[in-house]
Amino acid sequence: MAEVCKVCDVRFICNDGCPKNRIINTEGGKKINFLCEGYRQFFRYIDPYMNEIAKGIKQEKSPKMIKKNLYLLK
Repeated sequence: MAEVCKVCDVRFICNDGCPKNRIINTEGGKKINFLCEGYRQFFRYIDPYMNEIAKGIKQEKSPKMIKKNLYLLK
């Protein structure tokens, strides 16, 4: 595992990526998943939305209310 993976804030969800995906060498010679940067951008983008959905579910809000709150995040 590359050092960048050990300190990555989205590793808990990407889990170093799927082994079937292409592995590339970084500038430092470490191997990382080809999709690493895309994973980071995607998971960082959806984080506030997923947190809002989880909060709404814990508060037993209706899907309609959760959706309404998601629009307020934009």
